[in-house]
Amino acid sequence: MRIGDFTRMKGKIWPWAVFAGAMTALAVLFAPDPPRMGFYSAAVEQQRALSELGADLYAPHDYEAYRRTLESARSELAEQFARFYYSRDYRNFDRLSREALEAGGLAERAAFDNRQSLKRQETNRIASITADISDIRARGARLGLSAKSRTRLVRADVLIREADQMGRSGRWLDVQDRVEAAETLVGEVSQDQSERSGRFSQSDLIQRWETHVRETIAWSIQRDAGVIIVDKSRNQCLLIDAGRVIKTYAADFGTNGVFDKSVQGDRATPEGKYKITKKKGAGQSKFHKALLLNYPNDEDLREFRRARARGQVSARTRPGGAIEIHGEGGQDKNWTEGCVALRNSDMDDLFRRVDVGTPVTIVGRYMAFDRLGMGP
Repeated sequence: MRIGDFTRMKGKIWPWAVFAGAMTALAVLFAPDPPRMGFYSAAVEQQRALSELGADLYAPHDYEAYRRTLESARSELAEQFARFYYSRDYRNFDRLSREALEAGGLAERAAFDNRQSLKRQETNRIASITADISDIRARGARLGLSAKSRTRLVRADVLIREADQMGRSGRWLDVQDRVEAAETLVGEVSQDQSERSGRFSQSDLIQRWETHVRETIAWSIQRDAGVIIVDKSRNQCLLIDAGRVIKTYAADFGTNGVFDKSVQGDRATPEGKYKITKKKGAGQSKFHKALLLNYPNDEDLREFRRARARGQVSARTRPGGAIEIHGEGGQDKNWTEGCVALRNSDMDDLFRRVDVGTPVTIVGRYMAFDRLGMGP
């Protein structure tokens, strides 16, 4: 190519090169700032930590705020990508990404704090309910429990054991559900037990029991003879001679001994004024030795017939019988079918001190035992 031709070609190319450079400069000058993906990526990465913490369960409102803001940022980014390049504006996306990251941080802290708080709360409740169950069982050894309450107590115990295992794996919301269910059951059993023990505070019953005890002590003084008085609320059997307490024995009663016996098989211990009708020595009783009582007496039979007339017991039900004061007691619980059980050594002592015909008065509670005189 000749020099002249090259010069002419250069003159033609140069304006276009200048134009292309100017356009490139304008493109760079007016190009939108790129999206700041760092905030957005960090906010997305937070999802893993939030999931491990269970933020959707332990901080649902904070987690929902994070989720909504992150979704808004994602939608905003997609909307800007759909626009013509030079009309894109990522400032709102950047703002939403920062807000999502902040919301995720708040949700993470809230979930951790709420989870720890729930852990402390439910751990304390488990300990409290476990103690309540132990107390109920200890009281139940004397007061007894209905079949329904025994079932409820077993179920509560199972729920608390399940809650304890779930707590070891950090499932505190599941723990809370089981603890609440156990708490309800224990409350129902406790109410049943309170109603049982409350019977010993009923004024009409207290008046009747005190009348029976006063009459029995008066008989003892008038005859200068021995009598037996049994106080179910204290689990005590007292031997009284001429109005003075000679011996006090610990006593076990029926599993429903807190109640007055009314029908056969109710495992309640009768209340009333009885007498010894037979003494069973060693070999005559499966409970070491025994003093057979005249239950049901005339008053028991009258009350039984009244209950049957009121439809409270069926025609096939019987009042029961074979109520004794016998040995094999001292078990620190009420376990008999309705009898009064003493330790064998105490049974030996009482057995030699009483005779057929000795009065035996059984009451739920006698308020003035502490004022009775003590014998030698």
